[in-house]
Amino acid sequence: MELIREAMAVAEGDLPDPIALVETVADIQETAAKAAPDDEDLLEHMLASVRATPLDPARPALDLLEDLLAGIHGCALLFAEYVEVDTDDDEADDDGGEGDAAIVRAEFLDAVRAEAADRAGRLL
Repeated sequence: MELIREAMAVAEGDLPDPIALVETVADIQETAAKAAPDDEDLLEHMLASVRATPLDPARPALDLLEDLLAGIHGCALLFAEYVEVDTDDDEADDDGGEGDAAIVRAEFLDAVRAEAADRAGRLL
């Protein structure tokens, strides 16, 4: 909620944490001083990272939701890389491996739900 509040304040023209912004600029200046003067990509990337809020002030809630969904999707991809699926080889040949993907997705969702249930008290 704090991230959304800050983004809404920025949208209204306020700067909720000017000291953090100054610190970010100081860090960028320090990094730029160490970088090669002709490394325009690095400098461009660093300047793009200077933001008053991590969320898009025009649509903070949607931006946060998109970031959360992207994070969950990334976790699911990482989970799929390391989980072993026990299936019959004949079944895997019949569906081109789509059954494996469904099993992995179900295992991921079960693991997330179990973790959420264990930590429900901390989420509220």
